[in-house]
Parts: sequence; structure tokens; C-alpha cells
Amino acid sequence: VREDYALVVQDIRGTLFSSRETELFYADGWRPDLHDGRDTADWITAQPWSNGKIGTTGESGLGMPAYLIGPSTPKVNAQFIIKSPPNFYEHALFHGGVLREDLVIRWLSVMGRADMIEKYRNQQLYGAFWKPYETLSQVANTPAAGFFVSAWYDVFQQGILDAFTTREYAPDSASRGKNYLVMLPDTHDPCLTKDYRFQKKDGPKIGDLRRRFFSYELRGDPHALDGLPKVQYFVLGAD
Repeated sequence: VREDYALVVQDIRGTLFSSRETELFYADGWRPDLHDGRDTADWITAQPWSNGKIGTTGESGLGMPAYLIGPSTPKVNAQFIIKSPPNFYEHALFHGGVLREDLVIRWLSVMGRADMIEKYRNQQLYGAFWKPYETLSQVANTPAAGFFVSAWYDVFQQGILDAFTTREYAPDSASRGKNYLVMLPDTHDPCLTKDYRFQKKDGPKIGDLRRRFFSYELRGDPHALDGLPKVQYFVLGAD
């Protein structure tokens, strides 16, 4: 806001004070009956303060609506997504077809949606139930440039890598050649061990990268990304 962007925050249907008629993220994508992300984008571009360009940002669970809105509308120009899974089934809930018990149960309980635990347990095989949460197969319908950030010990590490490589290199990707990747040395949350601290030294500053990315994609600053590598990653090994 201090940098003169309009900021819109939308609660996810099924959380907080909205009804529980849908599971989390059900209404955020390209379903024919419910498409909250597209509706929000339409509302934004109709406002007098809008220049017609939209950037989305989100970390962890809040990155899921960012993935899902991408294929639902061409009005999103840029997406800065941090430590979030593009395939809800494979990267978040079921690892190799096995429910990630600790992660899933804790997360749904914290979100106030413990009612979904048994429903997800009963959908262990990938099929029609999960297809609307899988965004990698939708890259042909996702024109927004993407900036993806994760970490080597993040629970969604593989998801971010798959999101970047698919959108950057897939022959049918509508954002081919417009994506960036940063891999940090840390975990999903702050590292809690008392035995070791990563010596990050002079790593990339995520806030600065987001400002540069949005300045280039949303404000048309042709030099905002000058000198920025397409991929930056922490090299593992002894400090």
C-alpha cells in the first residue's frame, strides 16, 4: 500500500464466517458453478482505481487460491507464490498415495475444518474429485507470469519445482519464458532446532524480489528485473 498498490484480500469460501457447504479451495478455480477468484478479478478490474492489471501473492495455503485463479481468468498478470503446492492431492495431502497424517490433520484442525479429514481419507485415489485442484495440467490456460519461492526442506518443495518447470518449459504453457524460481536453505516454517542455524549470509531478499517482479509485470518498468537470474538456489553442503 505504501508503494501505491491497491490491496484486495478475500477470505476463502468455507473458512471464518462463511458457511461450510464446500471444502477448502473448492470455489477458487475454474468450476462452472463456483469461481470466486474470477469473480473477484472481474470486480477489481471494474473499479475506478484499477489499471486493469492484477498480481496475486500467497504463501503456503494462501498460495493455493493464487494457483487456482490463474487458469480461471486472463485478468491476472503476475503471480508471486511462496512454499505452496500446485497439485493439492500429490504435493499437499497424499505423498505417493499415502495421506500425510500429521500435516493434513493438524492443518485442517487449525483451519477449523476437521470435518474434512474423513472426507479426504475416503478420496485416497486420485480421480475426478481431485482434478479441479490440479493446476499443472492447466498451464495452457494460465498466461500470468510466475515467481516461485520454496526451500530445500519445505514440505511443498517438489510442488514449487514442478510449478516452475511446467510453466517455464512446457510446450503448451501460456507463460513460457516468463517465470522465476528461488530455492532457499530453510524449512516451511522458521527452523526450530537449537542444534543448527542456517548461515544464510547474503541470500536473496524475498520482499525486494516481489517488488521488482510486480513493478515489471504490473507497472511496466522495463528495467525492474535487469540482472535477475531466472533461477537462484542455495547450494547444499558444509557452511
